[in-house]
Amino acid sequence: MLHEMLQSPKIMITNFKSAISIDKHSDMNTHKKLLTYITNRIIFALSCAFSVIQVNAQILFEHVIKDIKSDATMTVEFKIENRTQKRYAIPIDTTGFKIFNNEERGNSLTYIGQEKGLGFIVVIKKGLDTLDAGQQSTYIGNLAENDDLKKKVDSVTASERKLLDNWQSKYRINDDLYARKNKYLFSSFIFLEPGQIVKYEKSFNPVSFNSQTFEGYTMFNNFLPEQNKQYDLSFFFCLNVRIYDVLTSLQKDQLKNYHLFSGQLQSTPSAFIFRQY
Repeated sequence: MLHEMLQSPKIMITNFKSAISIDKHSDMNTHKKLLTYITNRIIFALSCAFSVIQVNAQILFEHVIKDIKSDATMTVEFKIENRTQKRYAIPIDTTGFKIFNNEERGNSLTYIGQEKGLGFIVVIKKGLDTLDAGQQSTYIGNLAENDDLKKKVDSVTASERKLLDNWQSKYRINDDLYARKNKYLFSSFIFLEPGQIVKYEKSFNPVSFNSQTFEGYTMFNNFLPEQNKQYDLSFFFCLNVRIYDVLTSLQKDQLKNYHLFSGQLQSTPSAFIFRQY
């Protein structure tokens, strides 16, 4: 059964950015593509700038800070409740978080490196000011000079390649990039029966999260809060229905009994004092 196949035992559920460039020799067709791209981006931005009230009323999204350690790592519990009589499928990356930026205000299928396009978007505010999140990296060694590190990286790469090959064969997808986006989306679905409540916990440290090792570097996202200052933490999630365009006909058929979520969810802000010792 689809629900059982994609369930994650850990949380008891399952869990394009294309650039169109033109030069002085561009033809009318390219200009039309550019106009379409810009229009779609505007529609997407507007869909994430204004809450879809009906969806928000039907799907309850909450978070609770349950614990804060001395290094500022929080244990955050997330709750998602289906208040409808419909079966919902929501693609949420529970392995990490997405950072907010003006280029891409909503969620996406970006997941390279530390990017978690389908993760909850982290919002930290001090009063009315929203903190900017950054991307950092730490050099951990030259792969050519570290046999153990190289073997570990090569092993992960080979494993991911095998999984992708199997995925492409199963769903008859030839293009690698399309297959990666498709796999990321389809593997992230959380399934909610009518009235069902799903809860899971996730660690979050505002000064270092989404840590990933890539080609001799550890990359991570971070905020720069001030010591002993109070902040408000909330999480945001926004999906445009166009994100489901990458699903294959077979996958859409497998999901036909579920309502594919689109719209916006946002948790109520909770206050915390940043301390790191």
